[in-house]
Amino acid sequence: TGYMLVDGGTQTTASYVSNTNPLPYNKPEIAAVTALAGEYLGMNLIYIDGGSGAKKCISIEMVK
Repeated sequence: TGYMLVDGGTQTTASYVSNTNPLPYNKPEIAAVTALAGEYLGMNLIYIDGGSGAKKCISIEMVK
């Protein structure tokens, strides 16, 4: 299982604790190639999240 953190409009607990930068909210193509890389690494599921306290929901374009 893979986990992708997407920018939710503010720094979230998930990005703070993991010390990572989220994927850009308006770049679904980056999410797509990241998910594809996860599939190539043997991951069957990808969990996509905005993090706790996010001001924006994951966009439909990001999920497609």
